[in-house]
Amino acid sequence: MVFKKKERESCMQIKKNIYGLKQTARAWNEKLTMLQSQNFQQGKAEPCLFTRLKDGHYQNVLTYVDDLISCCQSKEDAQEIADNLNKEVEVKQLGDVNHYPGIQTERIENGSFLWNQRHKIMDLAESLGMKDAKKVSTPLEPAYLNLKDGREQSAIQRDNWQTSLSTVSRPDIFVSVGILCRKTDSPSHYDWNSVKSLDRYIIKTADLELKISACDNLRLVEYMNSDWGENKTDYKSISGHLFFCGESLISWTSQK
Repeated sequence: MVFKKKERESCMQIKKNIYGLKQTARAWNEKLTMLQSQNFQQGKAEPCLFTRLKDGHYQNVLTYVDDLISCCQSKEDAQEIADNLNKEVEVKQLGDVNHYPGIQTERIENGSFLWNQRHKIMDLAESLGMKDAKKVSTPLEPAYLNLKDGREQSAIQRDNWQTSLSTVSRPDIFVSVGILCRKTDSPSHYDWNSVKSLDRYIIKTADLELKISACDNLRLVEYMNSDWGENKTDYKSISGHLFFCGESLISWTSQK
């Protein structure tokens, strides 16, 4: 806040962060250094993950702004973490995770997890007025990359375009979203129709779930491929990677 007083500009310093400000997430992340005082190590590749080994048991705390998930081998370990955090800040325990953030989580009898984004997809369909739209079976028309860039350009409502591309992320649409994101600067009607076709595919497959299997096999396996010939617009390759930990798909990338 800036105001003038006696022809001089002055400003007021905020002594306490207000929820919703851009600085709030950073301030909260700095606050979480209290976990390091409990011998948790902050991840180098993933700063939101804190890990420690205590009495032969791995204990993990995953943070998303002010939402935390603790992953431990026993309820006693999880309760100890909550008690220690409660000494520094007020903690509300919500029990087993079932929604985080934007992802519905279900744990089945063998310990595996099933993830889906059904609620988020239905919210997307409602916001776009596409709940009763005709469904399609593929996320992107196979011949899309073969079409030249000389398509008729026209003004597209960028808010709708960006919402459609950024709201939902799943492995089966990752490549399609990456391809369509390249058109955000000057999308044509054909590009916009392709986005809506992707939305119709997402709505049709809203019940698809990603399974994180509970197993003793923690072997890390990578699959990769590169396509040098399908892109007829600029003839640049598109490469992709899939990373499995045991039977679970844990990471995927696709880039030009």
